[in-house]
Amino acid sequence: MSNKDEDAFMIRFVDFLKANEGIEYQKVAQDVPNRTGVKNFDYLLISPEGRKLALEVTTLNDEPISLGHSGQFNEVWRKVSKLHFQRRNFGCFSRLHS
Repeated sequence: MSNKDEDAFMIRFVDFLKANEGIEYQKVAQDVPNRTGVKNFDYLLISPEGRKLALEVTTLNDEPISLGHSGQFNEVWRKVSKLHFQRRNFGCFSRLHS
């Protein structure tokens, strides 16, 4: 994911917090190391009262392979759902008319 995409998600999240919580967070830092220094998180936000919030932006389908799996899952789900509802409806029909 590009920094531009992450910035857009961060801005939407900050706008959401302002609209729903009434708190206007500001970005203090980006790519901030965590306490162990091994990993980092994307943004450090701070409220006017001094409350800090770490924000890590992720998406479920970040990798092309995930997109393929997601597409396959959706296809299987459509077919299984169709079979399930056909069987269920048939079962109801046969019980009503037996």
